Amino acid sequence: MLANGPKIMKKSEFNKNSNSKQINHNQIEVRSLQKYKDKRGFFQEIRPTRDILLKQLEQPKFKSSFSQKGVARGLHNQEGQSQIATLMFGEVLYFALDIDKNSETYGELNTYQLSYTGQNQVVAGTRIAHGFYVLSDEAIMLYCTDTDYDPKKENTFSLIPYLKDIDLYNSDVMLSERDRNAKPFVKE
Repeated sequence: MLANGPKIMKKSEFNKNSNSKQINHNQIEVRSLQKYKDKRGFFQEIRPTRDILLKQLEQPKFKSSFSQKGVARGLHNQEGQSQIATLMFGEVLYFALDIDKNSETYGELNTYQLSYTGQNQVVAGTRIAHGFYVLSDEAIMLYCTDTDYDPKKENTFSLIPYLKDIDLYNSDVMLSERDRNAKPFVKE
């Protein structure tokens, strides 16, 4: 465990959450979307109507990212913004950090291995900082948020300490300058 930071899972514990408390279920949900397959391929509904966190979604904002193996994005949070992240292709390790000071799981980090063929969607509430590391050769992520991007409301925390702890950080990891220079999360 980092000093004053969240508990971090070892590589052998991905998806087991044995070293950390499961983040408040009102703030995070991980799920497998149903695929309707036939000889042409498949159809998949991205946002089922039963979503709890984004019920008030009036004007959804859609974004996408394409990433190569070894790319790390995050940890990011925009104050007041919920997000649905759907992995459209590939495999990633998704990180979710509870940054809600009033939560009993404040500072807890959960990891989820998402794949195009298995669990492939995360719904994250307004007090979750999130990011991912690409495990496959390529990955495509589709995001749906309930507010416009506002850099003045964004928080960025370093993903590097977590990647180091699970032996995924090396000189080949690709990070944006903003993510590389981000400060680690520290409980206040």
